[in-house]
Amino acid sequence: MELIMRRNYFEPSGNIELDNARMRVHELKRFYIHVLIYSIAVALYIGKRYFGLPINFWPINFINEFFMWIWTFIVGIKAVKLFFRERFFGTKWEQQKIKEMMDEEQSKTTKWQ
Repeated sequence: MELIMRRNYFEPSGNIELDNARMRVHELKRFYIHVLIYSIAVALYIGKRYFGLPINFWPINFINEFFMWIWTFIVGIKAVKLFFRERFFGTKWEQQKIKEMMDEEQSKTTKWQ
């Protein structure tokens, strides 16, 4: 099922808005899964560190303060990239830059004519 979804996700449909929406939904899904796993790890870290829960099996015993700081930084960077990229470099910005480039090109061609 996952292979079929990925194959359909990466096939361009010819509609740019639809392709962008699919890509955005896919990125949001991946981010929310990452946040869910991160939340579970934070709960385990807090239980282990502050409440003294005896959870010392293989993947959990590597959760320490340094690991949590790095993971928090990565989740924060992903959130900024996902939610604030559109605000600063969204479609309005792209359209404005395209218009500026076209106007600049137009002014260059009119100077030589």
